[in-house]
Amino acid sequence: MIRTALLLLITIVPIVAAAEDAPATESDALADDKTIVYEEAFFAQYPNAVSILDIITRIPAGSEIIRTSGSSARGFSTNEDRILIDGRRYTGKANDSESALERISVDQVLRIEVIRGSSPDIKTSSQESLINIVMRHDDNSGSGIWRLDSEAVEGMSPALGGFLSYGKSLGALQFELWAKRLEQRRLFVVDELLFDETDALAQSKTEHDKISYGQDSIGGSLSVKPGRNHTIRINGTYSDIDFVNRATGELSDPEQMNIGNSERYAVEQLPEWEIGGDYEIEVSDSVTFKLLGLYNHSTWSMQAGEDFLLDTDQREDDFQFSINQDATEKIVRPSIKWGKSDRHRFETGVEVSTNELASIFRLFERSDGELVEVPIAGANTTISETRREGYLLHTFKPSSKITLESTLATERSTIKQSGDSERSRDFSFVKPAIDLRYDLDTSQQLQFSIRRNVLQLSFGDFAASADIDNNTFSGNTELVPEKSWSFQGSFERRLADDAGRITVMALYEAVEDRIELIPLVDQDGNVTSAVGNIGDGDFYQLTIAGSFRLRRFGLENVVVEPRLELTKSEVRDPFTGQSRSFDGQHGVYFRVEARHDVTDLGLSYGGVLSLGDERMSYDYDEISRYKRVNFASMFVEYEVRKGIALRFEANDLSNFDRGRERRFFSDGIASGLQTSRELIEHREGQVFNLRLRGSF
Repeated sequence: MIRTALLLLITIVPIVAAAEDAPATESDALADDKTIVYEEAFFAQYPNAVSILDIITRIPAGSEIIRTSGSSARGFSTNEDRILIDGRRYTGKANDSESALERISVDQVLRIEVIRGSSPDIKTSSQESLINIVMRHDDNSGSGIWRLDSEAVEGMSPALGGFLSYGKSLGALQFELWAKRLEQRRLFVVDELLFDETDALAQSKTEHDKISYGQDSIGGSLSVKPGRNHTIRINGTYSDIDFVNRATGELSDPEQMNIGNSERYAVEQLPEWEIGGDYEIEVSDSVTFKLLGLYNHSTWSMQAGEDFLLDTDQREDDFQFSINQDATEKIVRPSIKWGKSDRHRFETGVEVSTNELASIFRLFERSDGELVEVPIAGANTTISETRREGYLLHTFKPSSKITLESTLATERSTIKQSGDSERSRDFSFVKPAIDLRYDLDTSQQLQFSIRRNVLQLSFGDFAASADIDNNTFSGNTELVPEKSWSFQGSFERRLADDAGRITVMALYEAVEDRIELIPLVDQDGNVTSAVGNIGDGDFYQLTIAGSFRLRRFGLENVVVEPRLELTKSEVRDPFTGQSRSFDGQHGVYFRVEARHDVTDLGLSYGGVLSLGDERMSYDYDEISRYKRVNFASMFVEYEVRKGIALRFEANDLSNFDRGRERRFFSDGIASGLQTSRELIEHREGQVFNLRLRGSF
């Protein structure tokens, strides 16, 4: 895997040199030492671009910025969304900025800014560039986007969907409305081989796994300027997700004689709605006040079961469970920014949030011909958290080349649990951060940061759950947030004449209270698994990423974006006490994305290749080894007439085998007493999409 990734990277390296040596050409991008600006002249080169997302994917590093946006940290104050719209982040979680880009037509945008350095908004990581979309605010201007989707998967019925959005500006008021129907089908063929304690084949099974996914969603946004210095923005969305997974299997003995069939199913529903917004007022030339708010509510239900061996004409589940969860989140955050000069800028604010999850889990197993409910810790649980955070941010520019951002945040929270267990716990955290940027010249920048991170807890981990592999997990009332000290340094070089960029980043994290699976002993002495804190660990990562235009080879509108990640980690396993890497972590990951725009023909084509090496996963009584994850896809898009484009996509072109090896142990993996071994080969059919879309 390392050899393959390095060979691919070595293939890309000459492109960097070629791009550096390329003769200067006229570029439609305007640049200074901090920002590259793409205006209408750049947009006009791509007649088959419908949404502003289409334009961003043509910008060097644009796809990378979109793909790496987001954060698992808590609340708004550490939001690391790298997409800004009119200098502000989208106030939403279910309704995020990346989704918004797909709804904004090219006609609605005045320019795109790629910013390297300070953000005009809340707070951002100094290690990464930002994209700011500057909208038009012409009187009585409006436009929209429509799209028709079809998806074909061998052995499945076609999936149909569509999308419609419209936005309009009426002087001081701008609004947007949209609706979307998404359907997906997937077909997997899974071959399972089960070996006994002597490693002799005991049983085999071939399973055909069919998945249907549907999502209906509607939403809108409204922006109003009631006064010259006042702005109010509100956005909302509602979605309803249906997921159905049905699988049938044929079981055979070691002589490949059929011994029966199996059936498995899982049905899920997730209705969710969200409303978010902000109010901003420029109190003076040097003082700005802002108020953010968010409310999110979702209800998730899941029913699943399996008949391990159909020995009668009538289906009778041997294993069955149901999960019903109701979740809400509320956040309010006032803040104020001030500073009369660029040399010193300040921001302070307070964030108050409440989260609540009510979960009911029921598990049944067949005993003496009947399904019997199995008690499990945390089956009926309600968890709530009230969190309060205050912060102060100082931006200091001692010179035109140096920017220093320092942040001090304090957080206090109370988590209460009721139901199967009653408990209340208080937490407090101090979260300092220092970000330093040094511009070597207009094209090169060094960046360093030290920050204290506190990750968001998943309330579902406090409650009992199960999966379709017949694994059950107890709820854990002792769970605490995972924390880390993060040390990061990077070097970025922008190539001349908007020919691309290359970034090298090194990251070290001293992790505390790492969250993975731990053993949990019930009152009867039975051991189960639960999500919990396994202790402290270390995480290292080296990333080399680039984005290059191949002008040197006469390919003006070809962009290639390679990315290589080398990762190492170490933590002590809670089941064996031995040192190992983090659960589910790739050691090597390589991805390359390329696209070519033949602008004279209104034609675009490209593809993505990603490679990841093997990874391991650990449970109380089993160890899983997952095969390499490899993926390849391609697309072709053509402007059939002005404002209308036809796009064809083919995913999983290589049809790589995916699978894992599971080893089962008696008395836990620490005993070393292996009782059986399971090999699973997982093949997914190729997926083809055809999309017709346009603007109006």
